[in-house]
Amino acid sequence: KNDHEKQGPNTVFYDTPKVTYDGPLKTLDDFPIHPDYVEDEEVVHVVPPEFIQDKAETSLIYVLSMIFFGAVCIAFIVLLALIAKCKIGNLCDLIDKSSKNGSDYKFQTFEFFVPTVYIWSGMAAGALGMCAISAYAVSVIRQDVGTDRMVEIATYIRQGSKAFLVEEYKWLTILVIILFILCGFGANWPTAGCYAIGAFLSAAVGWLGMSIATRGNVRTAAASMGGLKEGLNVAFRAGAVMGLSVVSVGLLGLSAVYLIFLDVRALAGFSAGASTIALFARVG
Repeated sequence: KNDHEKQGPNTVFYDTPKVTYDGPLKTLDDFPIHPDYVEDEEVVHVVPPEFIQDKAETSLIYVLSMIFFGAVCIAFIVLLALIAKCKIGNLCDLIDKSSKNGSDYKFQTFEFFVPTVYIWSGMAAGALGMCAISAYAVSVIRQDVGTDRMVEIATYIRQGSKAFLVEEYKWLTILVIILFILCGFGANWPTAGCYAIGAFLSAAVGWLGMSIATRGNVRTAAASMGGLKEGLNVAFRAGAVMGLSVVSVGLLGLSAVYLIFLDVRALAGFSAGASTIALFARVG
């Protein structure tokens, strides 16, 4: 049917001349037969080339990401071993700034040290998770995408999801800026900085998860033609990208912001910023 103006409840539109039917249209058999219809004729759907946008068999970005985070994870593990033996200056323990006299907090606490071995362990675990995410993403993209018609439908879904995220992030950016300023003046600027970083990383995870999910959908459908097991394997790996990215980016971000600000109380801002984006992304 074409998108013409409505000319009556019993008017049926085709790609060629209009056919009208005066009786009630209750079942498929009640619809009139088009004069050019030929029984048993094969119908071929021609997909425009601009809508075949995802037939990639690999991704250089994810391959380089896998190599990069693998190397970073090894470096963090070596650094972690040296810190655990206290062979790198004063990096074994750090004095938390929120516990020092003269901090911006109304309620003071006793001075305490934070063993950096825990922080760098989180960094190493997060880097390992990002390496696994990249490997899962590459394995998903290498799967068969099916027919051109399937790719066309998947392209519509990807375009729609990206348009939604872009529009949603525009409004959320305004909200985050307002809350960042309020947090800076109401609490302190380290907390506000953690809030902004948490919001940014949460938005990045949402974009990554949506990208792989929409690319994994068509590959899952194509794999399912060969059996439930094949389809489930692709779907599991595509879903694991989103699940692991939340944990891995959370560990990396939380550890990094503490090393930047050395303020354990300011970490509440990081979780608040991440939750701000996640809340609206979930509702959307």
